[in-house]
Amino acid sequence: MPYSGTSALAGAAWWAGRLRSVSGSGPPTVHTDQGTVTANNVVLATGIPVLDRGLYFTKLKPLRSYAAALELPAGVTAPPGMYLSAEEPTHSLRDYAADGRHFLLVGGHGHQVGRTESEKSHLSGLLDWAAGHFPGAVTTHTWSAQDYQATNLMPSSANCHGAEATSSSAPVTTSGA
Repeated sequence: MPYSGTSALAGAAWWAGRLRSVSGSGPPTVHTDQGTVTANNVVLATGIPVLDRGLYFTKLKPLRSYAAALELPAGVTAPPGMYLSAEEPTHSLRDYAADGRHFLLVGGHGHQVGRTESEKSHLSGLLDWAAGHFPGAVTTHTWSAQDYQATNLMPSSANCHGAEATSSSAPVTTSGA
């Protein structure tokens, strides 16, 4: 299916199910479990490399971070905008208003996946920090995210001709389709 918002870029984005492979003989062809897409150029925009060559997945470090939405008490407002601390553990802040209610989104206290004694202690540390800086705020939601960082801190980019892919759900951007 076409993905909206790309026609102005002289291309089209397709969300066509689970990626199975990309063939590079002739025009690039993307094979998914929902069918195939052929184009002049293909960009696979993913959080981690999905083509099974170069063993790029082994050059990534998984990182977990935590976040919470806090409803602020009446008369208390969050600092407007978005902020990121420089100290460790890191903290990020962002104000958010919805339905006449004022929220503060806080994040941080991240760690490398599998390298902590207790994930709950990281979330508790974040919530304790928020309570100390924003007394009376009520936690409405908490969540965690997992991101990947290249071990050499450099993003990867490569020509993707003729390789099989591992399973992934990522948008496929094509031009000249």
